[in-house]
Amino acid sequence: FESLPERSRGVITEVLSQDPRPAVGREEEGRIHGAGLCGMEVKFRVEAGICHLVSVELAEGSGLKA
Repeated sequence: FESLPERSRGVITEVLSQDPRPAVGREEEGRIHGAGLCGMEVKFRVEAGICHLVSVELAEGSGLKA
């Protein structure tokens, strides 16, 4: 995460702060969710109302270089 550009880190942080989990299944604490953001596949989980970043990987077909 730290190796991403500052703008990408800011966008990812802002989106995750808005709890982008689907409405169905929000009660499933600890479930890993994914979202495509800034050309990256971002995996996260929410436990006790706190979002934890699980992984950030280059999204396939994003056109970005690793």
